[in-house]
Amino acid sequence: MKETFLKVWLGIVSVLVILPFLFVAFFNYPSADDFVFAYKVKTMGFFQAQYDWYVHWTGRFFSTFILSLHPLIFNSNLLYKFYAIILILLTLHAIYRFVKLVFKNELTYIVLIFTCLLTGVYLNNMPILVQGIYWMPGAITYHLANILLLHFFINVTDQKNIKTSKFLVINGFLILAICGSNETSLLVIFVLLSLIIFFYLGFSKQVSRVLNFYLIITLLGGIIIAVAPGNFIRNSNYNELNFFQIYETILESIATGFHLSVSWIFSIEILFISILIIIIKIQNVNEHKEVNTKEFFKVLCVLISLFLVISASIFLSIWYGGEILPRSLNVSYWVFLIGWIYLISLISEFINYRLSSRKYKLTVILLSLVIIPILFFSNNNYNLTVNDIFSSKIYTYHKEMKVRESLIKQSPLKRITITSLSSYPNSIFYLEPSINSEDYFNKKMAFFYKKHTIKFDFIPSKLNATYLYSMDNEASFSLDNSYTITDEIAHSSPNSCELSQSQPYSVIFEEKVYKINTDNFKAAYVSANIYSIDKKIDLAFVMVVENRKKELIKWKGNEIIKNDYEVNEWVKEETFFYLDDKLLLKKYNKIKIYIWNRGKSKVYVDDLVISFF
Repeated sequence: MKETFLKVWLGIVSVLVILPFLFVAFFNYPSADDFVFAYKVKTMGFFQAQYDWYVHWTGRFFSTFILSLHPLIFNSNLLYKFYAIILILLTLHAIYRFVKLVFKNELTYIVLIFTCLLTGVYLNNMPILVQGIYWMPGAITYHLANILLLHFFINVTDQKNIKTSKFLVINGFLILAICGSNETSLLVIFVLLSLIIFFYLGFSKQVSRVLNFYLIITLLGGIIIAVAPGNFIRNSNYNELNFFQIYETILESIATGFHLSVSWIFSIEILFISILIIIIKIQNVNEHKEVNTKEFFKVLCVLISLFLVISASIFLSIWYGGEILPRSLNVSYWVFLIGWIYLISLISEFINYRLSSRKYKLTVILLSLVIIPILFFSNNNYNLTVNDIFSSKIYTYHKEMKVRESLIKQSPLKRITITSLSSYPNSIFYLEPSINSEDYFNKKMAFFYKKHTIKFDFIPSKLNATYLYSMDNEASFSLDNSYTITDEIAHSSPNSCELSQSQPYSVIFEEKVYKINTDNFKAAYVSANIYSIDKKIDLAFVMVVENRKKELIKWKGNEIIKNDYEVNEWVKEETFFYLDDKLLLKKYNKIKIYIWNRGKSKVYVDDLVISFF
């Protein structure tokens, strides 16, 4: 009876950990690149689309192949909702295989429960869940590669299968699929295999033909990507190959990898899951290992490998962009989580201690009791997802999106204008169309709905966190740089903000994240009326994020550069800033927004509007 109660209780906890992430998938809608993949296949055909991607944009042959089977090709938004559910189920399956490898002879229900807990910890701490799971192009490109990487690691680690012809073929396919998904995963599997080969040689004094075969396949996959003409086009705006810069980037990647590893290890979720795995392992290990030099060096090699692979996962992101891209950070955290659990399981085999059966079950129950509060109060993805479910956000979003889709489809007009919504959830991905109907993504969306153009009209008044600065109210004069306010000319009488060479910055909005009047947000809309006395202008909307130490975390500028600007007329300019990275939205971070006049001409700014959503 007690055993049955334990199974039922742990089963309920496991379902509660995963269920919110599955549930919100039903409220997911396509955007941006989703329409591009559908457009390519519909206009070119499936195989011609593969050629076009490879020659004109990217060498990621596997991810583009999978994304060319996009649900929108079949004109189905419903199917789009199911891909995220399938991806989470595939994650569970891969982690189930991994947990079986770690726990070996453990009872099936313990393996299943720990699988759910480990998956829940990953989804909760995922640096950018919305793009990692709930946006199909990002999810297929990066997270599917994570899943395949774990399957490959399991196949290589499980000595029973390492030399069978079946697994040689499967692993060869997995390697090519991983390499063809994204460059970060390509580098990760290359470094991982190189380290395995090196340490295998050190411990066994033998050269593994199988592992060398896998390394050759990896190099082949790397060459296919490296020579892709599309990569040269896509990377034309990134850094040129510079060996000194590579050296600096390696050092920075190692330092950053160490910092990330330490911060992740001491997170409460990882400490919890580490304690739980130790308790389960020591209770079920039949023969504890003795600590000797060889076994110590094995554990040390795993630790070193984990650290180096994490560093490799962020190298390309830092080298290309100068900062860690959130989707690459998803790969880093996946590598860390799997590697850390594997390391803890090895260490557990040296602990010669057992709890009584009663104490063991009681400990497992008590630990499972705290996992839900830990996930919920961690203010990470689980918290955001549950809040979206139990607030009206996700349901209002779903209702308004259905109305929008119906209006687009049923309207006899070929040129459509859609308005912003009153609610945007935080747990799933959204990227609104551009305010410019000629935008690349707008055109592809218009093609999908059989329209000529689709334009987006943002209505700030629909949102609570909207700030209006008309340069004549008390709020405007309380901003930094208020000395730029002038009564020379105005759109909203009597004042505007004057920008010139001597004073290039407008009034500056700045606010701490926790003071912004909305629970959570992922984007900022900014608009202003611009008055220029010259046809040539060079402006930028600027967003800056600083931490509580006033250190710069993010600087982003959206340019307005024109040689034929309307003179002596007020022109409304609009832009969006996206803040998907959770590091940007820590409670005491400060967000600053302003307009920067980089040109020589004098311009005036009025009616600055900022909305967070």
